[in-house]
Amino acid sequence: MEGPVLCTSRGVICTINRNLRAVQRLICGIERAVLERSRTFSSFRGIGSTISLHDSCNQIWTVEFRSTLEGAETPHEKKPSSDSPLSLSHSLSSPRSIGEMGREKRRFMLPPVLLVISLIGFVYYTTVFIFIDDWLGLGTGPGLLNALIFSWLAFMCLFSFFVTVLTDPGGVPPSFAPETEDPQKDGECLRYCDKCSSYKPPRAHHCRVCRRCVLKMDHHCVWIGNCVGYANYKPYIVCVLHAAMASIYSMVIFVTSILGKDHDFKGISNKIFYILCASVTVMLSLAFGSLLGWHIYLLTHNLTTIEYRAAVRAMWLAKKSGQKYHHQFDLGIYKNLIMILGPNILKWFCPAAAGHLKDGTQFPISKVEGQHPDP
Repeated sequence: MEGPVLCTSRGVICTINRNLRAVQRLICGIERAVLERSRTFSSFRGIGSTISLHDSCNQIWTVEFRSTLEGAETPHEKKPSSDSPLSLSHSLSSPRSIGEMGREKRRFMLPPVLLVISLIGFVYYTTVFIFIDDWLGLGTGPGLLNALIFSWLAFMCLFSFFVTVLTDPGGVPPSFAPETEDPQKDGECLRYCDKCSSYKPPRAHHCRVCRRCVLKMDHHCVWIGNCVGYANYKPYIVCVLHAAMASIYSMVIFVTSILGKDHDFKGISNKIFYILCASVTVMLSLAFGSLLGWHIYLLTHNLTTIEYRAAVRAMWLAKKSGQKYHHQFDLGIYKNLIMILGPNILKWFCPAAAGHLKDGTQFPISKVEGQHPDP
């Protein structure tokens, strides 16, 4: 009796082993097919999902699926220079398709973007060809000098604006994989995005407008039709800086022109025009001046707008528990500046100089005694 039972048990075990080997071969075949499909459709971008397949030895195959809502597109083959923010954005995320590049160009057709471009043109024309010409005259030395200074400010503002609009802020690369062996390394827990169905690196957040996770996301700006994130935060700061300087310069020119020369305000059209110009220059000066001050604070503390909101709560909790709060990414003013603007001070105000940026998935952490971790 014992013999038949033993033979039957061995037969069952052999059958199970054969089935396991068949399942392993099936899994390997699926993996090869999926990887081949992933290479074929490597130009696709969209919602990501991860499938983990386990064999009997606890080996894990992670396969990235990238699908798109718009159908197949031809991949963009041209490789721009490595120092360009446009090429950097290409390396910070999965390969961009022609359809995506078309969407980047169509951002200029968005009403808020067109409004910004029109506003820059209006302020430039009225400042140079009306107020400076009427006050000093463009044919004189002082008039020409003021016109050149303002033209440079307007050009840098417009150029930085274009770079910010066209530069991809950076998406989570398909190859990103957190260190699962040590999920709380350096005080950081694994961060998972339910909408993208994938892990996301530190400081990355999901944008509901762009429908993806953005590296070191600051905010989604309707005026550029794009997110402000890791790869385009520098040109955004440079744009705000020159916009604030140009607005204040235009307001000073406008006030000096009005006070320095008699004007005929009898006509209703003249009154409306000067009231409009005064309103525009004052509002722009206040808006861009406040925005510049805010981002200088964030820049010197190595914070994003999203992180600042979390830091306010963390500071309150730290104070309540008798601890001293210190933002974990705050390395000091100078190190914070070079992390975003670059180590070369001569290139700080060049929006296209982005060679210092890396992949945007890892950031150095400050080791300060008594540090309160971010929530």
